[in-house]
Amino acid sequence: MDPYSVGVHDCAAEIYRSANDHESAIGECKRILAIDPYFVPAFIKLGKTYLQRSMFGEGVQAMEKALELSHGGLLAKAYLAYAYGIVGRTGEARALISDLEQSSASRYVSPFNLAIAFAGLADKTATMEWLRKAYELRTSTLAKINVDPIFDFLRSDPRFAQLQRDMGLLAPGGEAPPSPPERVVALPSPRDTVVRAAK
Repeated sequence: MDPYSVGVHDCAAEIYRSANDHESAIGECKRILAIDPYFVPAFIKLGKTYLQRSMFGEGVQAMEKALELSHGGLLAKAYLAYAYGIVGRTGEARALISDLEQSSASRYVSPFNLAIAFAGLADKTATMEWLRKAYELRTSTLAKINVDPIFDFLRSDPRFAQLQRDMGLLAPGGEAPPSPPERVVALPSPRDTVVRAAK
């Protein structure tokens, strides 16, 4: 793994976060920011990981930084709404959701972004409505709902299970569809990579 590749560390951070390996995810995000301190996706992933780890103050700060650096970017705004909802700042969360909904009148706003925002409020109905719209529009980011902890609060909802079946992520009986044999790929540490590159 190239220790100076932002993209590689970004992918690794998401894999670790989805596996609830918070320490490794945070480490990857910090490596990214040491290379590029303005890389917005790293702040978003850092914020999500902090929130999963119940480090709420740090999570909100990371999301606020992402919104600042993105100059009001829609994805960063959705994740900040999510963070505000998680920590109980519901008024601020709903204000950002309203901004996203108003923006959709004049530009494309991914329904997946709105699903994220409503997930912070634990609003199952609104989150499912926007996830369903994302499915109807074949939004590519929807593919990660099976592993994204943000949607764990929906796992027991039959509407979520139906969406998974519609996407082919669950078999009709509720089991995960058969998959090819797993290939476990170990991610080398940055130090190991530097040593190999020097040889």
